[in-house]
Amino acid sequence: MGLLIALSCFALAQGLAEESPTNRVLLLDGKTGYMAVPDSASLHSLSNAMTLELRFRAASFYESDRAVNSLLRKNVKAGAENFFLRFRIINRKPMVEITPGTEIGIVRAPFDFKPGTWYHLAATFDGTNIQVFVDGVAIKSDEGAGSMRIDDSELVIGRGDPEYSSGEYFDGAVDEIRIWAVARSPGEIQAGMNTRMTGKERGLIAYWNFDDGTATDQSGHGNRGVLKEAAQIVDSARLASVSSEK
Repeated sequence: MGLLIALSCFALAQGLAEESPTNRVLLLDGKTGYMAVPDSASLHSLSNAMTLELRFRAASFYESDRAVNSLLRKNVKAGAENFFLRFRIINRKPMVEITPGTEIGIVRAPFDFKPGTWYHLAATFDGTNIQVFVDGVAIKSDEGAGSMRIDDSELVIGRGDPEYSSGEYFDGAVDEIRIWAVARSPGEIQAGMNTRMTGKERGLIAYWNFDDGTATDQSGHGNRGVLKEAAQIVDSARLASVSSEK
């Protein structure tokens, strides 16, 4: 009987640990902090389809008209962008901007983002169309055709062109960053946005959830991030996290 009680207590303790209210996120200060990811073979698998998605909570946005706060960008040199996901300030409001390559096209999507609020943001490119989703709902769709061009530049998270908008830094927290070499369907985005990935999902080529306290790529493709300057990984309330995929 004593052994059974001990085992039950151990199982209960394990269950409580699994349901910990603590989650970890990447915290960026909007001034110097960002995460850099070296170029890799998996990123070169991007050719005619892509999905970028993450959760974010902005502490603030730039106020100047046409200023940029960058979330994801490969190649920060002006005019040489492989792809990006960012905010452009228009009339003091942040608008989502996404491109799978400037030769393919840039889509701009308005949404009333509130600082201090967590959102799930996703953008897809299927070879002929670019779509933007906020919390699983499509807010903009536009044509965009062509093949993606991927060079040997690093992927940068939380910073953009160093010569524009004071570096295009993002001020806030990001979590559950995922890059896919496929265009996820609306149903797949909705089903997965509140679910932690296993890392083995079809088309998933890079994935950071920061829950182990590091910027390790959970997809297994070795895209380990390097924290720069003031960037740090911190505990966050459960609101920012997601449940484990069953």
